[in-house]
Amino acid sequence: MGSRPFAIVLAFNDADRDRFVLARHADRGWEIPGGRVEEGETPTTAARREFAEEVGHALESLAEVLVQERERGTCHVFAGRLGPNVEEGDTHDDKIEESRLVSSLDEVEPLAFPDDPYEAIEEELDVDLGVPSDG
Repeated sequence: MGSRPFAIVLAFNDADRDRFVLARHADRGWEIPGGRVEEGETPTTAARREFAEEVGHALESLAEVLVQERERGTCHVFAGRLGPNVEEGDTHDDKIEESRLVSSLDEVEPLAFPDDPYEAIEEELDVDLGVPSDG
């Protein structure tokens, strides 16, 4: 049995897409919010659930922009806009210490998953995430 697919969400602050949300996991570091697709969930539902748990906000204009096979499983990449706060009554991921809007990946370290498909996301969305260069 293979690994369960996962969904990650690149949520921008506005239509200009100049800043996006990252979350800091207590054990791993900074990451694009997301997680495993649970039994009976679609990748879209998982993306919305994980984002709400990790960031405490809903998503607007959510669209799947990329599907890529990764070592950890199938990665479904979504893009959308940061929506309203949804914290009342929703579960919160206690491992997420903070989330913030950044203009570039190189504003934070360490990156939890340096092998995430950042370059493919940049190309697909025609954005500059400020992917740190190797070495």
